[in-house]
Amino acid sequence: MLESGISEQVSKQPDKLTVKTEIVTVISPAKGWISLGIVELWSYRDLLYQLATRDFRARYKQSLLGKLWVVAQPLMMMAIYYVIFGIVLKIRTGATPYPLFLLAGVIMWQLFSSSANAISISLTSNAHLVNKVYFPRLLIPLAASLASLVDFSFAFTVLLAIIALLGTAFSWPVLLCPIFVLLAALAGMTVGLWFAPLNVAHRDVQQLVPLLLQTLMYVSPVLYSPEVVPEHWRKLYYLNPLAGIVQGFRWALLNDTRPPLWSGWGVLGMVVLFWGGLYYFRRNEAELADRL
Repeated sequence: MLESGISEQVSKQPDKLTVKTEIVTVISPAKGWISLGIVELWSYRDLLYQLATRDFRARYKQSLLGKLWVVAQPLMMMAIYYVIFGIVLKIRTGATPYPLFLLAGVIMWQLFSSSANAISISLTSNAHLVNKVYFPRLLIPLAASLASLVDFSFAFTVLLAIIALLGTAFSWPVLLCPIFVLLAALAGMTVGLWFAPLNVAHRDVQQLVPLLLQTLMYVSPVLYSPEVVPEHWRKLYYLNPLAGIVQGFRWALLNDTRPPLWSGWGVLGMVVLFWGGLYYFRRNEAELADRL
């Protein structure tokens, strides 16, 4: 919250009276129900673009394959998981070829996990900006999320090319793919917004986030079909919002098994946590510079 005031200093000299006027701006935390500052975010949209572009380039700067890692990483993960779970453990996914099944799950999981991990450490990695220049701090996690979406778009293009080569036909649910993609990005932001301020206060939180994400991967249908979960456990299983999001993406793109309608409760809970994360982030925004 910005407060402006004018202070006047009067000094009396033998021949003249001098009045000095200074404009003082005080930055203090908002009280009561805080605003998310959406209008202010829009006015800083050019800075958001610059931050997102910087984050995307920084990931692959001075690397051997450069931006090819965007495509190479999910393909390498798909190959490793296919050998372990498809050949050794012989997991079956019905009519959907297991490599396609895997690749669709892996790129959705990478969108979520890379966004969550990048946002959770975004404040500490941008401490030099937070301490020197004022701008809406929410731009930092937004930029990290946009960079993850750019990564996903390249991997998704490769997936579409493979589907076209295999001659797999699309049906009307493919129109819902953007919704599931945005929900996956939203889930990543939800985790990141809660953990980013915590990481500023307690630096060991950045060690906890990868462990949490690794656990979430194994309780989400990334490597296996939710059909393998015993039926009496599925309602509890789908309380994990990623279960409905990942499987919904496969259903829309690959005509795989449609997630049950009650999986929407998990997604709804994630949306509520997202809004809570936004307000939690904004509530702690005024103290970030002091803690960093």
